[in-house]
Amino acid sequence: RQYKHNMDGPHFYDRRLIIYDTSSGKKLQDFQLVADPETANFDQPGGFEIGHFQFPYAYSSSNKSVLFGTSHGRIHEIDESIMTKNFNTPLIEDKACGKIIYIPKSDSPDLDIKDRQSVRGLAISPNGKNIFVSAGTEGGYIQFYAFNKDTKKEIFRSSFFDAGKVKSPSDSIVVLGGMFSSAKFFIADVSTGQLLFSSDEEENYVNPNIFDTHPTRKEVIGLSSGNHISIIRPNGQESSW
Repeated sequence: RQYKHNMDGPHFYDRRLIIYDTSSGKKLQDFQLVADPETANFDQPGGFEIGHFQFPYAYSSSNKSVLFGTSHGRIHEIDESIMTKNFNTPLIEDKACGKIIYIPKSDSPDLDIKDRQSVRGLAISPNGKNIFVSAGTEGGYIQFYAFNKDTKKEIFRSSFFDAGKVKSPSDSIVVLGGMFSSAKFFIADVSTGQLLFSSDEEENYVNPNIFDTHPTRKEVIGLSSGNHISIIRPNGQESSW
């Protein structure tokens, strides 16, 4: 779970990632988000000069680590040892921020700084290899990116479109919705480059912010027109992707 705390300062926020044991309710970790040293300005809360409503994060079961994206356009990776070190360090400037594994860069010719793409959506494939990111600045300069964690190479970068929430129910499938209710909703096979489903504003509408994936059956459930719940399965069958 993530928390937002009020603080004095222009952007009035501070971020924490808190992990609980669901069986006992005991707090296991308390990690304060800190900007990376290259972009940090500690006159601001947590060193972040750019405000962020809710930072996206994902758990990698294969690596036993947590990935999160920041408003400064960085993807960080933290594990239990980094969380503990962060919690035990009192001074914010000295807290561990985790390892930066990817920086999505903009293709916009209008932006002087290409590497400050606020991360809006983040997912990692179940095998822990591919990271999927939506990132960009206000004004429509938003792109979708795919990055291979093993090769440390970017494997895909889209053109500009309204990209927001991201889910990866299998190693090859990505579910992507835009930031606003009028945006599109997509299901794509990244291994073949095939678009499997695309919503529209009529019969196939799925709210691009209100959807989730089933953890075992690999189906997608979302809110469609008329406040109906839609379940989307491959070829209409109850089978894995």
